[in-house]
Amino acid sequence: MTQENTEFKGKVRARDPETSWESAARQTPTKTAALRARIYEALSGRPMTDEELLISAGRITSTSPSGVRTRRHELVLAGFVSELRDDDGQTVKRDTLGGSPSIVWQVARSASVEQVLAVKRPRTVKAEPVAPHDHERGMDAARRLSLWETGMPTWADMLINAYLNPEETERKIDEEQEN
Repeated sequence: MTQENTEFKGKVRARDPETSWESAARQTPTKTAALRARIYEALSGRPMTDEELLISAGRITSTSPSGVRTRRHELVLAGFVSELRDDDGQTVKRDTLGGSPSIVWQVARSASVEQVLAVKRPRTVKAEPVAPHDHERGMDAARRLSLWETGMPTWADMLINAYLNPEETERKIDEEQEN
């Protein structure tokens, strides 16, 4: 695989290792749709964490943790899956095998197999520049989007800091790569 190959645009970053490109080459719409269907089916039985979904999906086929998270996230964006909430509206979490808290996911609305299979990978949308006077509003929107997309509002802060301080960011990356 060459990193100039545009066939995998949006699936692999240019800086990703060769193994990521090889993995992207093995993915087909049929395979990813089938995994989404297995995830939805598993969650129809009971709410689960991503780790529990991986174990459940792994019984049927071998898949990576990131593959399970990506397909589950696509179902969240399509409105078929959501976080499980307790009576107070708080997100329910369970500890992973390693002891870290993990969000518990549930079926949000009923869907046919055809509907789940039809879910598509969301397209990346290019952001428009923000006027300087809207900086705080833009930061708030970026944090909300980051929380919605990744579950980590601090991811937006890291990206914006990298944009505003490219030299410092490049220095930190170079230091990490040397270690």
